Amino acid sequence: MPSDIQEAAGLSDYAVASRYPGTSEPVEDEEYRDAIHMAEAVVFWAEQMIALRLQDAADSSPLAEDHLAIPAQHGDRAKFEAAMAKVPDVEPQEDDRL
Repeated sequence: MPSDIQEAAGLSDYAVASRYPGTSEPVEDEEYRDAIHMAEAVVFWAEQMIALRLQDAADSSPLAEDHLAIPAQHGDRAKFEAAMAKVPDVEPQEDDRL
């Protein structure tokens, strides 16, 4: 974990202190800007970590693109079209629309 992200652990103390006015000194503008900067850095780092983990999971998933090619070779377009012809062509229900 990057050091600037570890330093952001202090935001928890800051949040508690600023949540209960009167128990600590008022927050200065510079402290406020620093806290916002740290919080943004944490969110950015967390989003990157999540994206990397999702990509790793997708790459190792049996649904990854290279794993789909083999079953696709065994598909039968005519059977697919016949099955789709049995599906009614109706509008989706109101709560099922995009």
